[in-house]
Amino acid sequence: MNIQFTWTPALSVGDDKLDNQHKQLLEQVNALLDALAGGQNNLIVIEQVLKFLDQYIDEHFVDEERYMEEHQYPHLVEHRALHAQFIERYTHMKERIYTFESVDGMLIDLEVHLGRWWIDHIGGADKDYAAYIRTRS
Repeated sequence: MNIQFTWTPALSVGDDKLDNQHKQLLEQVNALLDALAGGQNNLIVIEQVLKFLDQYIDEHFVDEERYMEEHQYPHLVEHRALHAQFIERYTHMKERIYTFESVDGMLIDLEVHLGRWWIDHIGGADKDYAAYIRTRS
């Protein structure tokens, strides 16, 4: 069975740039899931995802926090803390990524990390600020 995450308009935060960044993250999560399901246990998939995540962290978190700041989102400090937690976990994961005994182990760790982020953060915390901003617009 191949699990896939699907973008729906309900996940929109009301900003095209941020929505497109979220969609790109979703594509990476799904590519990782495809690699796991298809038995593509190679470092190329992992390196592509890590390269994407490095850029995503540098760009998306800044863009998203600026968007919340512009709309005076009252829980910005808490949201920044969630981003900091993601970065910390990601940094630790990157530090140990090549110490796994198998490439499958690396892929599974990435999949769990990104899958949880998609469900908990984008499906939860991001929807909260989007709802707040919609009620203020």
